[in-house]
Amino acid sequence: MSGSHPFAKTFIEVSKEAQRDEKAWIDWLIKKGIKAAHPDDGRVNREENTVTFSYPYFDFGVEVGDKIVLGWPDKYRVVKVKDITHGRIGMLTYYHF
Repeated sequence: MSGSHPFAKTFIEVSKEAQRDEKAWIDWLIKKGIKAAHPDDGRVNREENTVTFSYPYFDFGVEVGDKIVLGWPDKYRVVKVKDITHGRIGMLTYYHF
């Protein structure tokens, strides 16, 4: 069957718009001096106030004192890195805020 598939077209348009919005948000964060951004998901330990970067939006080499963003374009928080440690398993880097 061929022809118009309005659902697919709408899905593609919505996806492209979301990508444009995300890129604009990332560009804005970078201009504000944010060093890295990561989704506020399972990689964020809210009890210990740590995050490991598994799939950051961007990471320009975070150091103690730098600001990072946790979240998504529509809901996020800015935190300041207080310490950086390295775990033994998989050599993960933990950013403490």
